[in-house]
Amino acid sequence: MPTFRFPLPRVLLALTGVLLAAAVGALAVGGSAPVERVNALAGGAPFTLEELRPGPPPPPAPVAVPLPTPVDPPENPYAPEPAVVLGTIEIPRLGLVEPLNQGISLHSIDRGPSHWPGTALPGDPGNV
Repeated sequence: MPTFRFPLPRVLLALTGVLLAAAVGALAVGGSAPVERVNALAGGAPFTLEELRPGPPPPPAPVAVPLPTPVDPPENPYAPEPAVVLGTIEIPRLGLVEPLNQGISLHSIDRGPSHWPGTALPGDPGNV
């Protein structure tokens, strides 16, 4: 058997074996003691986690939103109608900036884009 000039490799090998044996012994002898202790402590608890966890939230109740009903077109398409401006339509890419009129008579349509009375406004329910 060759002799080592420095006993460090043998010492490290022996120390590794001792530590490994100690770890295996600790797991074999006292490995389940903490689990049993935790179970004993939890047995006296008034609630379990399953009882404290809230269930899934109830689904929101459906809200019935009445959809607007459009107004019938006038019998006389050129009937006078007051000029009511609801807002402005802007399409920057086309360079379009126009007032949005309220009404469906041809007088309103001749003034520019118009909103049909009784229908949903942009952003309201009822638009596709």
